[in-house]
Amino acid sequence: MEQLDYRGKPCPLPVAGTRKFLMQNPDKSVTVLVSKPNQCENVAALAERFGRKVETEERGDHFVVIFR
Repeated sequence: MEQLDYRGKPCPLPVAGTRKFLMQNPDKSVTVLVSKPNQCENVAALAERFGRKVETEERGDHFVVIFR
């Protein structure tokens, strides 16, 4: 599983980078790390638009979004 680390990066980089990854790798699973709750929500919404199952969780100082 690939991992994209956008912790500490400003919006819209997490969504834009994740979108680019999904466009180039439509069948791969990916884990996306972000710093803020709104980034987590935005990346999760992107996953749903791509028809992906998504799981989110908070891990200490960051959030994890897993695309399956």
